[in-house]
Amino acid sequence: QGMPVHYQQMGVVPAGYNQPVQQAMPVQQGMPVHYQQMGVVPAAQTAPVQHATPVQQGMPVHYQQMGAVPAIAANTVAPTRVTPSGVVPSMGCGCDSGSKALVYAIGTIGYDFATEARQDSFKQLMPLVDSQNVNIAVSTANENTATAVPANPFDVRQMTNYLLGTPDLQTGTDNLQLDNNYEVQRIEGTDNLSEAQSLIWTLNLELTPIYAIEPKGPSAQLVYKQLSKFLEGQALPQIEENSYNLGYIDKVSVPGILTGKTVQLFSGQVVPVLELYNLRGLYGWQIEVLIEDVIQAVLASGIDSLSEDEVREATGYALRAFLQRIYYDLRNLGQTSQERAFNYAATNAFQFADALVTVLQTSSSSTAGSMQLDTIGVERSPFCRVDSDCWDVKLKFFDPENDRRAKKILRYTIDVSDIMPVTMGQPRIWDAL
Repeated sequence: QGMPVHYQQMGVVPAGYNQPVQQAMPVQQGMPVHYQQMGVVPAAQTAPVQHATPVQQGMPVHYQQMGAVPAIAANTVAPTRVTPSGVVPSMGCGCDSGSKALVYAIGTIGYDFATEARQDSFKQLMPLVDSQNVNIAVSTANENTATAVPANPFDVRQMTNYLLGTPDLQTGTDNLQLDNNYEVQRIEGTDNLSEAQSLIWTLNLELTPIYAIEPKGPSAQLVYKQLSKFLEGQALPQIEENSYNLGYIDKVSVPGILTGKTVQLFSGQVVPVLELYNLRGLYGWQIEVLIEDVIQAVLASGIDSLSEDEVREATGYALRAFLQRIYYDLRNLGQTSQERAFNYAATNAFQFADALVTVLQTSSSSTAGSMQLDTIGVERSPFCRVDSDCWDVKLKFFDPENDRRAKKILRYTIDVSDIMPVTMGQPRIWDAL
């Protein structure tokens, strides 16, 4: 029907009618009439379809007529939803879960450049230094330009001088001038503290970076300044009977929030990022100052049988052994509640200095400072206030010269529910077998 008359008289038939059709092929509605007369069918129907693929609503009509399907429907395998494993660290993972992972770690402060370009930028910005004394900055107007050498960004002393300012040397000497807090006095207006945020600050454990420190919030600049001062304290030389020795910072405690982010260092190592929002709990521990305070407390307790030199020697030895044991033998990452309680106990020696005096004090039948640290145990406290995470830390001391002497137990409770752990109650001491 609809074919021109002269074509019918000449015996011409459409190409689709040359061979008999076994089965009628349905044609979608809306196809042009002359396509139907010529036997043309849509491309999508030239081969049988095993499974019908649903077409999303709102797809153009001419796409549906041609058999086109959306890309997401071309794959017959339904996408699977990834289900979290549910395994999280202490206090939650802190990554897209609304919870926070608290960390209280002990270590030393370091810095990293991440790339060679960042390292070269510091080398160009840092001033020349005197080859005889790196604490002397050299300018073109200086008379000692003959001994000037390029700055070394890896030198901790030069980096702290660049960030905090040029040191104010003692008159007539090349020694650093320290204030009452054993910090280096510096010339005003020579600091470049804004450059501190261009560095990757790290917390190291035995020269190995374990966290990248990232100050956040309105107090970020204060945190950067404090980190620079810790770096300065770590670079002070340890000289006997010298104020440098008192200002030397042996360890740093860093409380922060563990994020789901990581950063790659210059060496290629990838470390997690620790966020700091204020200065609470950020302490640099000066061991010599602590030991001197404890020795003074022991002397003030009224020891008759021993001279002051004997008390200093014995108490200093016992306390150094105690701190070294805590810092190096029982080191950890400070992520779980037990680790945070233990690390806070290790760095909190200032608060239980009086208790240490009781443990180390002498009697008529013992020698000064004979008690040594035996074991440290951390266990959950049987009693705790609401919404707190309380742990009992027990330090056991023994007398290495007399195994028949009763051991002393020093116990105190620590609440680690906040970013800054806190002690609860007073330290308790008793004798035990």
